Amino acid sequence: MIKTKPSRTPIMVTLIAGAALANTADAGTVELMAGNGSTTLDIQMPGKLAEKIGYFSRTRFTKDYDGDVSAFGAVDLTYSIGSNVDLLLETQFAQGLGVVPRPGVQYIKTSGDLTVVGLLTGSHNLDLEPHLVVRYDRELNERFGLMGQVELLTNFGIDGHNFSLQRLRAGASHDGYTLGVASDFIESENFGYNVGGFLEKGF
Repeated sequence: MIKTKPSRTPIMVTLIAGAALANTADAGTVELMAGNGSTTLDIQMPGKLAEKIGYFSRTRFTKDYDGDVSAFGAVDLTYSIGSNVDLLLETQFAQGLGVVPRPGVQYIKTSGDLTVVGLLTGSHNLDLEPHLVVRYDRELNERFGLMGQVELLTNFGIDGHNFSLQRLRAGASHDGYTLGVASDFIESENFGYNVGGFLEKGF
């Protein structure tokens, strides 16, 4: 893994991505991802407050192999305006950043085994983030299934490109657990990657 100096990039990527990932499922998930550069525990909990109002919370702990530990969190509120479109207000809590609000809009569509989520968010820093998540969940029988996921995110500011992220997951599920391979890539000041495996559990 190529290490870069500390910046807002990994924090923003981690937290904004949470809304899209959580909305691909009705229940919460816990994922443990271990790669060549770090190990991450990712807890996501979506839900509903009212018929048109939803919420999502995410807590993420990452430990690299030098022993450094970081923790991030985000809370989202969504309001459905129809045709699979929601207004979104995300509030991020992260070390060194304090509280960062990000309003935006999201689109969610499920057809059979395929779920597509698109988001566009912005902040007071005058940056925009188009974000796409495509997830495939295929039930083979009552106990076994297949899962694949592609996530793409890019951040643009007034000075141009800030960072981009690609996350790939592919695995097999059994009785609520999914085990498979995982690859995370990020392009910012430098190129970074974390390649390994993941274990996911829904609850």
